[in-house]
Amino acid sequence: MNRIKRFIVPTVCVSLLMCYGAFASKNNQKVNNYENTAVLTSSLKSPNVNNTADNKEKKIPNIKVKETEIKDRDKIQKQTPFKIESPSLDLEDLKETQHTLTVIDYTIEDQSIPEDIPSNHRITTIYKGNDNRSLMITQLEETTRPADLLNECEKVKLKDVDAYVYNPTNNKGTKGVIQVMFWKDGKYYNIMGKDIGKEKLLKIAETLS
Repeated sequence: MNRIKRFIVPTVCVSLLMCYGAFASKNNQKVNNYENTAVLTSSLKSPNVNNTADNKEKKIPNIKVKETEIKDRDKIQKQTPFKIESPSLDLEDLKETQHTLTVIDYTIEDQSIPEDIPSNHRITTIYKGNDNRSLMITQLEETTRPADLLNECEKVKLKDVDAYVYNPTNNKGTKGVIQVMFWKDGKYYNIMGKDIGKEKLLKIAETLS
């Protein structure tokens, strides 16, 4: 089980970066292109389960992934196995436009391998404001920490929690797309903002930490 999870969970952070590109695409094509390149680079750094020497002696099964979206708030509350956090900071003109639970199920194609991979639950909340300002907050069960990605981030402190700021285009002021991520109490948090600014984004993230 742990051996298989080791190859699955690092892709969660990379998958969120792919959402990050889509999040910005309608507003900033240059940023979107840069982020897609960063995602591809991160993907290439991930372990190749088919070619590594370690896997010549270990059979890694093919795994199918199925995602189911739930938007009904009552169902979301009942089916989410963790407390859903909301920012307590005044978000000014940013208003919630979407709140979704995505249940991610894994199926092992080789039934001769008696491994059971638990479902993963991801909460995504999107806020939109004036002048195309946007905020997306993602919460899910804890993932592993991809060293290659975190090495490209600025490490900061949110209360007593280590957080990481991903700002590859080195945006200054309040313009551009930036994200903050951290792990706490068995959960992974990813806060992305467009035209919100690093300082404001960190304050929002701190209310979740």
